[in-house]
Amino acid sequence: MMSDDSNIDEGSEQQNEEGIVEEQNGNEKSSLLGQKNDDGNLSDEKAQEPQGAPEKYEPFAFADGFQADDEFRTAFEEAAREANMPQDAAGKVAQKLSGAMSGLAARQARSLGSKWSEEFKADKEFGGDNLNESLSLAKKAISAYADEAFVKEIGGSVFGNHPGFIKFLAKVGKGISEDKFVGGSPSKEKKSFAQQIYGDGG
Repeated sequence: MMSDDSNIDEGSEQQNEEGIVEEQNGNEKSSLLGQKNDDGNLSDEKAQEPQGAPEKYEPFAFADGFQADDEFRTAFEEAAREANMPQDAAGKVAQKLSGAMSGLAARQARSLGSKWSEEFKADKEFGGDNLNESLSLAKKAISAYADEAFVKEIGGSVFGNHPGFIKFLAKVGKGISEDKFVGGSPSKEKKSFAQQIYGDGG
């Protein structure tokens, strides 16, 4: 009898060292970390299936004003798939990224336009004291040969500050003025745009 009690005590000590308390009606482990919640799970958080890239993304909506062509859309979708991004997360990135890119492009355009403007104003031949005359001649060329849509477009475009473009137009405008008055009298024949650029041989 003593031998049996001794074995039971030894078994109890071994179980305590392992941090396991066996229930009287079975061998189910019920340590503090092994106790199940009311829903039968070991964790308080309900198990959730991992979300990743869908089999096929729905079309992404980019920021207003951002012109995304097919090549950009394909590249973005490939990047999102490689990152295993679900649809909603990829959509948020599309909005943020395209908005940031639009802002960057606008800032770069303004910076380039300011740089070109200063270059033209500092030009020794067309800028400085000749600035107003050069601009007047350039506008005369636009009025003579460009349609209304072009005038509107170039007026709000960064290329309206390009030094080479303004110089070109100023020379054309000067040619128009010289064509109108030859020896103090109006010219009988108006030269074409090509003749204004390349001369009578054009």
